[in-house]
Amino acid sequence: MQKAAHSVCGKSPADRVAKSVISGAAIGAVTGAFGGFVTGEIFGGEVTLGLTGIPGAYVGAHVGAAVGAVNGLSKGAVLAGICYAGFMYDNN
Repeated sequence: MQKAAHSVCGKSPADRVAKSVISGAAIGAVTGAFGGFVTGEIFGGEVTLGLTGIPGAYVGAHVGAAVGAVNGLSKGAVLAGICYAGFMYDNN
């Protein structure tokens, strides 16, 4: 159980937050690219600033990555706080 908790919490609060930001940005980029491509194609660029296909996917990936990073930041901060409260970090 301790090993699993350490894999979730990371080595420090900053490590936990950084992991969440990176994974949030990656997930956001993939879903944003998919959403930008599909939405651009379905609506002919009406809701994607006139972009369809690959350009829509490119912009969607950037927007999705930014949103995902912010979501990861908040989730990582909460997890780091929980881990800190559970005495998972060395306080030397």
